[in-house]
Amino acid sequence: MKREELAEMFRADKVAQECWERFQQHVSANEAEPEKWQPAVGPWLTFDPEKERFTGEFADKANVLVKGPVDGKYREPFVVPDQV
Repeated sequence: MKREELAEMFRADKVAQECWERFQQHVSANEAEPEKWQPAVGPWLTFDPEKERFTGEFADKANVLVKGPVDGKYREPFVVPDQV
């Protein structure tokens, strides 16, 4: 997609639009030729915060990338203490 198409796509979501604008600022400040840089965007995902899992059309592919404890337990030495 071209930048203009992406900008239009993100207009419907305030958070996405803010992220896109910050991203554009970063590219402009750090790329030697920002006008030649072409971003790539993956599918739009939805997330269930209570279950900590992606939902929707691409959930099966996204959830395999979710990291967390195996069987609800962290392995040594990465154990998270109950009280800090």
